[in-house]
Amino acid sequence: MTAIEGLTKDGKPSHHALSITGPRRFLICEFDTGKTDEHAALLLHLGTFAPLVCTVHSGGKSLHGWFYVCGQAEAKVEKFFRYAVSLGADQATWGRSHSCGCQTARGRTATARRFFS
Repeated sequence: MTAIEGLTKDGKPSHHALSITGPRRFLICEFDTGKTDEHAALLLHLGTFAPLVCTVHSGGKSLHGWFYVCGQAEAKVEKFFRYAVSLGADQATWGRSHSCGCQTARGRTATARRFFS
């Protein structure tokens, strides 16, 4: 994110506006169904197609795999993501302005999660 708040396409202020996103550096893939070990295996498999640079436990039930896609053609990144979705990844993380956060010790999503988009 290039700012804390921007304007949506409708001109409304938002912390998740596309107007405050820059070029995609990372693509985050997460799996909501299955067990953590299965998520890890799927992320390792996807890592054979794109560099898997980090895996984060959400604090809930899923792992988030961070794939480095900076400088790649959007069509290539989209093809990779479609394949991940075909394996069960959540398609909601496609948007550049989508927040992916981790749970705090109290079980609430951290305010800082907007930096993990």
